[in-house]
Amino acid sequence: ASLKAEMDVSLKDSDSKLKEALAALQLLEASVKDKEGQLKERDGELMEALAALEMMEASTGKKDSELMEAQAALQMLKASVSDKEAQLMEKEEAFLRNKGDLKRELEEAE
Repeated sequence: ASLKAEMDVSLKDSDSKLKEALAALQLLEASVKDKEGQLKERDGELMEALAALEMMEASTGKKDSELMEAQAALQMLKASVSDKEAQLMEKEEAFLRNKGDLKRELEEAE
């Protein structure tokens, strides 16, 4: 009878240890699921940040190309101004030559 009582105590002890282990396992599973949820959330945040970064890069690329276009337009404008200045100087020189020629003709006519 005492052997049976010892076996019952041992069985109950094993049973309670098994229940403790099972409870610990369930806690661990809950913790793992919680961590998975946190990871999915972080993954979502990371994807959002990545999308925002890609949009910023696209915007920067657009701004870069707009800047390049503006610089090209400015260069064309500068070239046009230089061209106009050169034409103006030629006209001024021609005017001065004509004025000199007219002066000489007037002096010769007198």
